[in-house]
Amino acid sequence: MRKYKGKRKEYDTQQFFTAIKKWRITANFLLKAGGIYIELGYNTNGIWKKNAEKIALGICNSGGMTKDVLIIVQRKYNSLTSYL
Repeated sequence: MRKYKGKRKEYDTQQFFTAIKKWRITANFLLKAGGIYIELGYNTNGIWKKNAEKIALGICNSGGMTKDVLIIVQRKYNSLTSYL
């Protein structure tokens, strides 16, 4: 378990990534077939490849010393067999 000490709090990185994984599972469950999923972040994986196809991948350069933001856009398949 890695811990990161920020300015005011100590963050548990494992707990953070577990929360992101739970969010992706929930988003996949709630998204209707043919729906579009957009994710922004410093590392974006999107929802599982077997459930969605990538439409676009972009990089937003914020300039200076700040990190760039990755943008991924995916469309959920109409049925579970459409990826085969």
